[in-house]
Amino acid sequence: MRITGAVTLAVAGTAAWLLPSCSSVNCTTELRMALDVTVRTRAGTEICDAIVTATDGDFSAQLSPQGHTPPCAYFGPPERRGTYTVNARLDGQTATITGIRVTADQCHVHPRAVSLTLG
Repeated sequence: MRITGAVTLAVAGTAAWLLPSCSSVNCTTELRMALDVTVRTRAGTEICDAIVTATDGDFSAQLSPQGHTPPCAYFGPPERRGTYTVNARLDGQTATITGIRVTADQCHVHPRAVSLTLG
């Protein structure tokens, strides 16, 4: 089973704490990750043990891997809109993508799927 950028929380009611405007809207209680990143080799094999970092200005977060064998993905940060640069590295190989814009509505971010190829 693959997580798709949303994690269900064990809380009742609205998710008003997620985004400021959520207090007047009946939001779901899921926690959405801004980014869903896949890292591959040049041959197309998914990599499950890279170090993946997302930055947006002064903000930086190492994304959490989900899965130890393909298919796997890296998710995060939770419920944070912004314009990200994503960097992946493993064994001296790196890949970077810039300008990934994550938007949000009144309740949640709109997750973006990103694929990086190490080389």
